[in-house]
Amino acid sequence: MRANQSTLIATARQHGSATASTWSANRYGDRVAVYHYTTHMLDVYEDNTVIRRSHGWGSQTDKQGVSKIIKAHTTMNWRDIPEDIHPRFRGI
Repeated sequence: MRANQSTLIATARQHGSATASTWSANRYGDRVAVYHYTTHMLDVYEDNTVIRRSHGWGSQTDKQGVSKIIKAHTTMNWRDIPEDIHPRFRGI
C-alpha cells in the first residue's frame, strides 16, 4: 500500500505493509519493521516504543526520512532512541 513517510507506520499497521519512495514497512505481529532500501533501520512496537536496528549510512536524506517516520510515534531524537544493532552492523 502506498503511503508517505509520516503515515508509513500507520499504513503498515492497517494493511500489513506500506511503501513511501525508498522506504518500506512490514507488520510482524506487534511490531512494524521499517527499511530504507533494504537496510532494516528500526522497529516500532504497538506501544510506540522505537528501537534502532541500524545506524544507516548517515546521509541527510536518511536522517530527514527517519525523522518524518518516527515523529508520530516518539518525541525522541534519532540519536537518543535505544538501539539493538547486530554487532556486524555497528559502526556503519
